[in-house]
Amino acid sequence: MEKKKTLIQSLDRALDILAIIRDSANPVRSTDIAEQLGLGVATAHNIIRSLYIRGYLAQDENNRYVLGPECFRLYREAAEPFEQLRKAAAPQVRELASATGDTTFFGVEYYGTLYCVSLSVGNGQLVVSGKQDWLDKLHSTAAGKVIIAEKGLEWFERIAAKQKFEKFTDRTLTTPAEMTGEIAKIKKSAYALSINECSNGIAALGIPVYDKDGKFIGSLAQSFPTMYLENGKINPDERAKLLQSFARKITEAL
Repeated sequence: MEKKKTLIQSLDRALDILAIIRDSANPVRSTDIAEQLGLGVATAHNIIRSLYIRGYLAQDENNRYVLGPECFRLYREAAEPFEQLRKAAAPQVRELASATGDTTFFGVEYYGTLYCVSLSVGNGQLVVSGKQDWLDKLHSTAAGKVIIAEKGLEWFERIAAKQKFEKFTDRTLTTPAEMTGEIAKIKKSAYALSINECSNGIAALGIPVYDKDGKFIGSLAQSFPTMYLENGKINPDERAKLLQSFARKITEAL
């Protein structure tokens, strides 16, 4: 695991332990955690026991560790403000993914990050997968760029002053200066495109979604192989109109 600059070492290690268990497909032994972090078994055990006692970890029948019930409480409190949006968006997200075969995403801005409210994987031959395991792609996704365009360049400048945006490919836009022209294009076309910006070979198209009072609430987007744009399988203007029709259904459901 990459070494990081830290202010409170024990807290940093506790968060690393939670991340290891979160990212593991199976329950994890304390000795494996110690090995991954380069810690002594006793040191790792003490931190793990603290997390276990506080309910952030639980154990299976073989004394291996999984995330505990307190993690569900954290998630519930963080996600609760978006439950109404989730109920309104999820059926439309599923229907759109099924109709097109392309992975469909409805996201909102959450304190400078892009948060997935609803996601449905398409059923096409080439599928862009699966779940949101990232929190750092506001600048490089179509859904995120819609948010930046709606919030405005000054807002993005404030966000960029607090965090460094990663350049995932040679096409990723990372600075407010680079984003200025992109915002103008989004405003003109009423949709955002991300082409090979998160990952080479992957493109996405996103549109804004508004409530019944015309207030911006989030982004509806689809991702698909870049070749679909190159070979004409997807026409951006036509796909944007399709997404806008589903966005209106989300608005009506609120």
